[in-house]
Amino acid sequence: MLVLVLAFAGCNGTDDGAGNASKDGDGEAGRGASTTMTTVSPSPPRNGSTLHGVRYCEILTIAVTPDGSATAEVWNTMGLNDCPQDTWEAVDLDDAVAQTGASTAVRNGPRYWLLDGIEPGTLDGSLEVRSFGGLEMRSVAFVELPALRSDAAYTETSVRRDTVFTFAAGRRIYELTAPDGSIYVMQSYSQQDVPTQTVDDLASLRTRLDLPRGWTFMTRVLTEDLLVEDDEGVATVVTDEFRNTYQLRSRG
Repeated sequence: MLVLVLAFAGCNGTDDGAGNASKDGDGEAGRGASTTMTTVSPSPPRNGSTLHGVRYCEILTIAVTPDGSATAEVWNTMGLNDCPQDTWEAVDLDDAVAQTGASTAVRNGPRYWLLDGIEPGTLDGSLEVRSFGGLEMRSVAFVELPALRSDAAYTETSVRRDTVFTFAAGRRIYELTAPDGSIYVMQSYSQQDVPTQTVDDLASLRTRLDLPRGWTFMTRVLTEDLLVEDDEGVATVVTDEFRNTYQLRSRG
């Protein structure tokens, strides 16, 4: 199944170059290391509210051209509803295809935000609202795909959007580091393949991820707000094998 990320949507505990890193005793890289969860009360994000823990779902309606390239329109429940499970499961993807004239449609979610705030620049979607099986969703972006491909964890995907993600000081974050030193921070976790997954399960991911050679996973608590931005309107994301999504925050 095609996997895309939402469109809004560590160097082992040493300083990350932005003054945000703090090793807190669980930052050794690699699988098999023990992890200690620490309960920390986060400071409020800049807008005085937080998206951390907010549930949302997405449907991607995909138009495929004869040469195999594709454009995915991303429909998101955020700000409209919390994606009730019964309604989500009852959504007919064929209806989404019929409504939008797409070639196919796929589910992405349920998901839960791990960030605290989103500062939007310009949204690439139409902001049109549709009801798919009684579930209201808003068009928030279009993603250009060079070709349809199978689910590929730890492979970068580019998403057109103009946003700044804020992770508040005191927040525990989860990061992947690629062999070239590029660092990706988890922006949302998924219950699509593991319906029982919760935020409390994330610290032990390093013992469960089948990381490619040279990749590492770590968790830490921020001492300062962390801002994660796109690069001139393009965000780079990867997923792990549990469909959790991570955005590039620094290039190695």
